[in-house]
Amino acid sequence: MIKYVGLHSPRLIFLALGILLITGAFYSCEEEVGDAELSQRTLDAYWDNMVLDTFPINTIERNRTLGIGSYRRLEDDTLGKFDQRGIQVFYYRGKGPYYHPVSMLNRLNRLLQGYVITSNPNFLAVAVATYDKLMDEAIYTDLQIWLPYRFDFYITNEDTVFAPFYSGMSQGLALSVTCYLFEITGDSSYLPIAEKLFRTLLLPKDKSMPWVVRLDTAGYYWIEEYPLPIHDRTLNGSIIGTFGLYDYWKLTGSDAALKMLRGAVATYAEYGRLYRRPGETSYYSLGYKKIANMAYHHLHISLFDYLSRISENPYFGAFADTLKMDVGNGS
Repeated sequence: MIKYVGLHSPRLIFLALGILLITGAFYSCEEEVGDAELSQRTLDAYWDNMVLDTFPINTIERNRTLGIGSYRRLEDDTLGKFDQRGIQVFYYRGKGPYYHPVSMLNRLNRLLQGYVITSNPNFLAVAVATYDKLMDEAIYTDLQIWLPYRFDFYITNEDTVFAPFYSGMSQGLALSVTCYLFEITGDSSYLPIAEKLFRTLLLPKDKSMPWVVRLDTAGYYWIEEYPLPIHDRTLNGSIIGTFGLYDYWKLTGSDAALKMLRGAVATYAEYGRLYRRPGETSYYSLGYKKIANMAYHHLHISLFDYLSRISENPYFGAFADTLKMDVGNGS
């Protein structure tokens, strides 16, 4: 599967050059079509090592409340913190305010759901304002859009992710929300944004550039919620990020998105069992072996159940049932 090569290897140099080309390497120079084609071929060669699930992928109506709740939860916003424009802000360890991409995106989903169900234009107005703020805070390269976390996040007492950092969960969620905004409004300006968000889920792990995805040594594709030296493999963040691939594929028919989606599906079919703790709640992550509380365990059940609707791989439905049996009627 994956073969590591030395720094002197022409293959590694070629790969690095290709990655620099497709990222724009944070330079402002314009990229020639030939260079773009070369870099795409380079990435295609890299991802040829990826394990793919071969079961059919279904086209279903998305459940956008999964993990975030109904738009009626917007009533809880009275307990939240907001800036002068009504945009949600976040305080952490006595510092802030910060803009937290995943929290903002979850609220965006609820706002858009509220608009679709009630036709109340206020929902859409606040959703668009929130989305615009996310884009104002974003980091732009020639071919990607990255949503930064501008505060240090403490994983454990010893391990910290230092700002700015990026999350596969927020990149995938942003891709999903951008697709949703296009579906609702028909505004074509969201399409190039979606493409640039999608490209962040194509770039392999690299020390010198932002990254949120990687291949493990067996060729399995991971969307990482936290870009840590230890590969933490937080389950809910990885799967929720994957739904962005699914939404983008449904919207555009992109072969590349379908390939990455098949890679992610293969990963959960192979590694899902490692999250199980028989008779107990599941693991939240594999790197730090954090144990999920009951709420996260039920979210894991819902995510695998939802994967069983997206993919015809029979593993997912069976595994969701197994996780249910592990906690019985636990709540």
